[in-house]
Amino acid sequence: MKGKLLISIMLIMVGGIIGNGLRFIKKLPDRRAEFTVIPNRLPGYFGAEQQIDDMACEAIKGDVTTLRDFVTVEGQRFQLFMAYFTGKESAGEIYSAEYILPRGGWRIDSSEAYTITMPGNRTFKINRLIISVNKYRMVMLYWYEARSGMIRSECGLRAALFDNSMMIRPTDVALIRLTIDATNIDTKTATEKGLRFFQQSYGYIEQSLPF
Repeated sequence: MKGKLLISIMLIMVGGIIGNGLRFIKKLPDRRAEFTVIPNRLPGYFGAEQQIDDMACEAIKGDVTTLRDFVTVEGQRFQLFMAYFTGKESAGEIYSAEYILPRGGWRIDSSEAYTITMPGNRTFKINRLIISVNKYRMVMLYWYEARSGMIRSECGLRAALFDNSMMIRPTDVALIRLTIDATNIDTKTATEKGLRFFQQSYGYIEQSLPF
């Protein structure tokens, strides 16, 4: 009986030592994100790189970021923001729209899971928010991408990063966020316009990420 108890104690101790050691083993990605591969001109869209303000940089803490304003010939405006984090240690507090947007003065009118279809007839669930400030209204579509694929929720992202860490895989992650101006159109139409934008841009977004 004492022998079995001793063996159990030794197994627990060894497991603890191994688990603790894994916390300090960090697998770095072979390369970081390269957002420069995403062109500013897409069929029907004209874009330009924008400066990210200091407050946003401090809130996001991305290692590589891009902020692009796109406009169609009809005047419809989009803003694409992407942030890449080399590892969960450098990501700090994981981006949460529900936390960050109110700090910038935006009101979240609705938040829901939304199913989209990407090129290749691939279907994913992402986040769709309706936000507003003063007379302006926007539709925001966003999600995360990691070694395990597209992830909608912050909880799912934390679980994926923990799993990658335990398996000694890179814990890098990217945030993809598209904001569509819905001040003068209904939110359903704005969402459909956002999905059409991704039909043109998502191939380049995939190329820019190291996953």
